[in-house]
Amino acid sequence: MKKLAVIAMMLPTMAIAQEQAEFKPHPYAGISLHSGAYADDSLDPISLVGFGLKAGFQFHENIAVELRHVQGTSEGEFSSSDERFYNVYNSEVTLESATSLLLKPQANLSFGSVYGLFGFSTVEIEVKFEDDQFIYKGESEEDNKFSLGLGTDIALNDNLMANVELLSYYIDGEDDANYLAFNLGIDYHFK
Repeated sequence: MKKLAVIAMMLPTMAIAQEQAEFKPHPYAGISLHSGAYADDSLDPISLVGFGLKAGFQFHENIAVELRHVQGTSEGEFSSSDERFYNVYNSEVTLESATSLLLKPQANLSFGSVYGLFGFSTVEIEVKFEDDQFIYKGESEEDNKFSLGLGTDIALNDNLMANVELLSYYIDGEDDANYLAFNLGIDYHFK
């Protein structure tokens, strides 16, 4: 009876060790729908929409690295009497693109995982005025900003994951500009 109790207590430990032994580093790729909000000290948040592609590498069961690119597909409109915008009204804001390199630490759970996102992003946003044009590039190559996010993966099968996340692409303290986005996507893990 004691032997049976000892074996029963060891089974979960053996199962965990077996799961850990089965992990193999692997690449993955994904697509996402992107809904973001751009704002700065003189504008209310402006909704921008896009689609994203990502390539990642899961090099440990709890850590991955991702390269992402989002391409904007819509324009947001705003009105402003701010002298910074030349007192022009009915202007348009477009997300040209956002590219990020992110570290993805994660906690694996029975349904999938929860994860954080930490890294750097380059975001290009264009602002067009009715009678003049001013281009605001969120960040240049030499002026990348820190990005921070939180998300969850839901396992659909061994290789397919649905994910939902919130990511702050950047917050610029100089003019209080920020770009925050909600992403809904699906990833395929090449195991």
